[in-house]
Amino acid sequence: MKGLTFIPVPLLCIAFCLGACSDESRESTFEPEEAPPTGDIIVQMSVSGSGDYTAVGCGVMLDGHYCSHLHSGDRVTLGEVEPGPHTVAVVQIPKGCAATDGTSKAVYVQRGQTSDVRFSLHCGDGIPSRKWQR
Repeated sequence: MKGLTFIPVPLLCIAFCLGACSDESRESTFEPEEAPPTGDIIVQMSVSGSGDYTAVGCGVMLDGHYCSHLHSGDRVTLGEVEPGPHTVAVVQIPKGCAATDGTSKAVYVQRGQTSDVRFSLHCGDGIPSRKWQR
Protein backbone atom coordinates (compact mmCIF):
# COMPACT_ATOMS: atom_id res chain seq x y z
CA MET A 1 0.00 0.00 0.00
CA LYS A 2 2.19 2.70 -1.27
CA GLY A 3 1.03 6.29 -1.20
CA LEU A 4 -0.91 6.04 2.05
CA THR A 5 0.39 7.97 5.01
CA PHE A 6 -0.19 6.43 8.39
CA ILE A 7 -0.87 8.95 11.22
CA PRO A 8 -0.39 7.55 14.69
CA VAL A 9 -3.65 7.54 16.75
CA PRO A 10 -2.29 9.72 19.63
CA LEU A 11 -1.42 12.54 17.22
CA LEU A 12 -4.88 12.32 15.65
CA CYS A 13 -6.53 12.60 19.09
CA ILE A 14 -4.44 15.65 20.02
CA ALA A 15 -5.31 17.42 16.78
CA PHE A 16 -9.02 16.72 17.29
CA CYS A 17 -8.98 17.97 20.90
CA LEU A 18 -7.15 21.17 20.01
CA GLY A 19 -9.66 21.96 17.29
CA ALA A 20 -12.65 21.26 19.54
CA CYS A 21 -11.32 23.37 22.40
CA SER A 22 -10.51 26.53 20.50
CA ASP A 23 -11.66 29.82 21.98
CA GLU A 24 -13.16 30.99 18.71
CA SER A 25 -16.14 28.66 18.84
CA ARG A 26 -17.20 29.53 22.42
CA GLU A 27 -17.02 33.00 23.75
CA SER A 28 -18.30 33.67 27.21
CA THR A 29 -18.11 36.88 29.12
CA PHE A 30 -18.80 37.34 32.81
CA GLU A 31 -20.52 40.54 33.78
CA PRO A 32 -21.18 41.06 37.48
CA GLU A 33 -24.70 41.99 38.50
CA GLU A 34 -25.19 45.60 39.40
CA ALA A 35 -26.60 46.39 42.84
CA PRO A 36 -30.15 47.72 42.80
CA PRO A 37 -30.37 51.51 42.96
CA THR A 38 -32.16 51.36 46.34
CA GLY A 39 -31.79 49.61 49.69
CA ASP A 40 -34.05 48.12 52.36
CA ILE A 41 -34.65 48.80 56.05
CA ILE A 42 -35.79 46.01 58.36
CA VAL A 43 -37.58 47.31 61.47
CA GLN A 44 -37.99 45.04 64.51
CA MET A 45 -39.70 45.57 67.85
CA SER A 46 -39.50 43.73 71.15
CA VAL A 47 -41.74 44.32 74.16
CA SER A 48 -40.89 43.62 77.78
CA GLY A 49 -42.66 44.20 81.07
CA SER A 50 -45.14 42.60 83.38
CA GLY A 51 -48.10 40.88 81.79
CA ASP A 52 -48.85 39.55 78.33
CA TYR A 53 -47.90 42.12 75.72
CA THR A 54 -47.82 39.92 72.63
CA ALA A 55 -50.58 42.02 71.04
CA VAL A 56 -48.87 45.37 71.72
CA GLY A 57 -48.27 47.23 68.50
CA CYS A 58 -47.36 50.64 67.19
CA GLY A 59 -46.99 52.49 63.91
CA VAL A 60 -43.77 52.79 61.93
CA MET A 61 -42.83 55.98 60.11
CA LEU A 62 -40.04 56.60 57.61
CA ASP A 63 -39.00 60.23 57.22
CA GLY A 64 -42.32 61.41 58.65
CA HIS A 65 -44.52 59.19 56.47
CA TYR A 66 -46.57 56.38 57.98
CA CYS A 67 -45.46 53.02 56.55
CA SER A 68 -46.72 50.10 58.56
CA HIS A 69 -47.98 48.70 61.85
CA LEU A 70 -45.66 46.54 63.93
CA HIS A 71 -46.46 44.13 66.77
CA SER A 72 -44.21 42.63 69.42
CA GLY A 73 -41.74 40.21 67.86
CA ASP A 74 -42.63 41.29 64.32
CA ARG A 75 -40.33 42.64 61.68
CA VAL A 76 -41.32 44.74 58.73
CA THR A 77 -39.25 45.46 55.63
CA LEU A 78 -39.35 48.94 54.19
CA GLY A 79 -38.25 48.23 50.63
CA GLU A 80 -36.83 50.30 47.81
CA VAL A 81 -35.60 53.11 50.04
CA GLU A 82 -33.41 55.71 48.35
CA PRO A 83 -29.76 55.62 49.47
CA GLY A 84 -28.78 58.19 52.09
CA PRO A 85 -29.71 59.24 55.63
CA HIS A 86 -33.23 58.51 56.89
CA THR A 87 -35.20 58.56 60.15
CA VAL A 88 -37.32 55.62 61.31
CA ALA A 89 -39.77 56.28 64.16
CA VAL A 90 -42.36 54.37 66.17
CA VAL A 91 -45.64 56.20 66.81
CA GLN A 92 -48.97 55.43 68.43
CA ILE A 93 -47.27 53.68 71.33
CA PRO A 94 -49.99 52.15 73.53
CA LYS A 95 -50.94 53.65 76.89
CA GLY A 96 -48.81 52.16 79.66
CA CYS A 97 -45.83 51.53 77.36
CA ALA A 98 -42.70 53.54 76.58
CA ALA A 99 -39.84 53.19 74.11
CA THR A 100 -36.82 52.33 76.24
CA ASP A 101 -34.26 53.45 73.67
CA GLY A 102 -36.07 56.35 72.02
CA THR A 103 -38.90 56.67 69.55
CA SER A 104 -36.78 57.58 66.49
CA LYS A 105 -33.51 56.36 65.05
CA ALA A 106 -31.24 57.61 62.32
CA VAL A 107 -30.25 55.06 59.68
CA TYR A 108 -28.08 55.31 56.59
CA VAL A 109 -29.23 53.26 53.60
CA GLN A 110 -26.65 52.06 51.11
CA ARG A 111 -27.40 50.99 47.56
CA GLY A 112 -28.21 47.26 47.39
CA GLN A 113 -27.84 46.80 51.18
CA THR A 114 -30.21 46.09 54.06
CA SER A 115 -30.08 48.17 57.25
CA ASP A 116 -31.54 46.97 60.57
CA VAL A 117 -33.39 49.14 63.09
CA ARG A 118 -34.60 47.77 66.44
CA PHE A 119 -36.99 49.31 68.92
CA SER A 120 -37.71 48.14 72.45
CA LEU A 121 -40.87 48.93 74.39
CA HIS A 122 -41.40 48.39 78.09
CA CYS A 123 -44.98 48.11 79.31
CA GLY A 124 -46.50 47.94 82.75
CA ASP A 125 -44.80 48.81 86.04
CA GLY A 126 -43.07 52.15 86.26
CA ILE A 127 -44.52 53.62 83.06
CA PRO A 128 -46.37 56.90 83.64
CA SER A 129 -49.89 57.06 82.26
CA ARG A 130 -50.51 59.44 79.38
CA LYS A 131 -53.98 60.23 80.67
CA TRP A 132 -54.40 63.73 82.08
CA GLN A 133 -54.95 63.73 85.82
CA ARG A 134 -56.97 66.34 87.77
